[in-house]
Amino acid sequence: MIPDRDRGARGGPDIAAHYHRLAPDFTRHWSYSDAFVGWMTSRLLAHAAVGGDSRVLDVGCGTGLYSQRLADHTHQLLVCVDPSTAMLDRISDSPRLVPVNATAESVARGEAPLPYRKFDAVVVKEAQHHVSRDVRESTVRGLARLLAPDGRLIVVMMPTHCCGHQHFTDAELDAGITEIRRTNPGGTVTFPDRYTVLVAH
Repeated sequence: MIPDRDRGARGGPDIAAHYHRLAPDFTRHWSYSDAFVGWMTSRLLAHAAVGGDSRVLDVGCGTGLYSQRLADHTHQLLVCVDPSTAMLDRISDSPRLVPVNATAESVARGEAPLPYRKFDAVVVKEAQHHVSRDVRESTVRGLARLLAPDGRLIVVMMPTHCCGHQHFTDAELDAGITEIRRTNPGGTVTFPDRYTVLVAH
């Protein structure tokens, strides 16, 4: 059963239920190999200019996969925001990671309890598509207002033109995975993904 506070998170009860089911195996997903996470972390660090005194807010942090690595580059607390309690429950118990159960929208409206008023870097990695289109602009503006002088808002996403607007059920995804395994027995399947990184100062 999904906790009441998770209902409606990440775009509605269906999405919340999806992430609740996904949470136990989230970090074993194929795209989260050490090599990939290391590469993506290096890009986040470069774009966000994270340093020893940087206050970082990771919005849509999931299980804290990137939060933990970003935290290794600052002496400040790193704030991990996600609307899914099941995902937050899997964040490292490091005292330097501060989990906050909230949506991007509530953070942007100033409704979420955060340990800092301003941040040197606000990172939104592949989470912006869960924000409803009708409040997407106001949410980005609200997150930008959390930036300290010279702070940076980093939004990482797949290019909107690459994948269209296809939505798949869990059953359809399972069938696709089965087909890939059938046609590539014992082989390595490579997906040449591209990412768009938007940096706002």
